[in-house]
Amino acid sequence: MNTDALPVSSTRRRLMLALGALPFVSLAAHAKEAEMPMLEAVNQAGRQRTFPQRIAKFYAQQLCGVKADEAGPLKLKAVELFEQQYRALTDFATRRNAKDILDTYAKMGRIWDSYKSVATGPVNLDGLKQIATMSEQLLDLAQLGTTQFATLSGTQSGKLVALAGRDRMLSQRISKFYFLQAAGLQSAQITAEIEAERKEFVANMQILKKSPENTKAIQSALGLAETQWLFFDMGLQSAKNSQDLANQRNNVAVASENIFQVMDQLVASYTSLG
Repeated sequence: MNTDALPVSSTRRRLMLALGALPFVSLAAHAKEAEMPMLEAVNQAGRQRTFPQRIAKFYAQQLCGVKADEAGPLKLKAVELFEQQYRALTDFATRRNAKDILDTYAKMGRIWDSYKSVATGPVNLDGLKQIATMSEQLLDLAQLGTTQFATLSGTQSGKLVALAGRDRMLSQRISKFYFLQAAGLQSAQITAEIEAERKEFVANMQILKKSPENTKAIQSALGLAETQWLFFDMGLQSAKNSQDLANQRNNVAVASENIFQVMDQLVASYTSLG
């Protein structure tokens, strides 16, 4: 994790030490399992919301030259992981005879084929516009799929995994919109979306904090996530009026990756309840 671009403070040092102490969970680790636990299926379904947002974010970063050398490989890795999980989740739904999920994923697959073609092709403004549109279409279908998987689980834990996973996605969707603007897609709607989703992220965290299912480990993970959110949100706010846009955009890119890692660990903590 690159932390050089963010302000150094004693609080932040403690945060980074805590991050380093967390066990690394590979995003692809469970995608290859023939049989996965139900809550892990909900987790992976939730990640399917996140990866198209990350891909669009990295595409926009490449276009506007923000950590572009890192953004390219990370974009391709997100493409790979989306497809791994798509296959695993489709197989899971097939074995459970979950026809509603299979229908949702069939629609998702058709859009994904076009999305992947643009995302892995030449980086230009026209491609960014297509990416921006299709990432929203994929999000709608992945959100429906996550809800369907959570319902299939029939547990409160499944709902918590889905909700924590939504905040994981929101961190990347906010980042996506920020870099869409940086790359030239300015609109009042995007600005409104960022503000609405900042509020939703905070509201979701409050719901999670009040859950009676929370263990001490989850409470600790929630505290870490809230702290990292402050760094991320601070970067978004300071970037609005900064004259040093290159430095501020770099800070947002770094904070975006930091919060993604923290939120992924939080979702993994809820997944362990199963």
